[in-house]
Amino acid sequence: MRVAVLYSGGKDSNYAVHWAIEKGHEVVLVNISPQEDSMMFHHPNVKWTKLQAEAAGLELKSFSTTHETELEDLKQALQTVGAQGLVTGAVQSVYQKSRIDKIASELNLQAFSPIWHETPEFLKKML
Repeated sequence: MRVAVLYSGGKDSNYAVHWAIEKGHEVVLVNISPQEDSMMFHHPNVKWTKLQAEAAGLELKSFSTTHETELEDLKQALQTVGAQGLVTGAVQSVYQKSRIDKIASELNLQAFSPIWHETPEFLKKML
């Protein structure tokens, strides 16, 4: 299955990529870069995502957004990548996961969050 992995370049989204590849999915990285602080999208490492994607040999689609339009921008971005599934590195944020799951449902995408509510011990192993 072709899956879009929401990709910030951080450890959680890198684990999500690894998980998707291990499950045999075809991966396209989707980076949503906010123009200001966002509760929805992690962004400190986005400047490195292009290099990370190239190093991994993975397709990267990058999009920008504003706080006012971030959910609609995410939805439109996902509609352009031709995926049947959506993978996130969400761990604890109900705010993020509930919105991502809602958009996935609206787009008829199967949603995966492989580290959702994982233990601190598991998350430490990712470092």
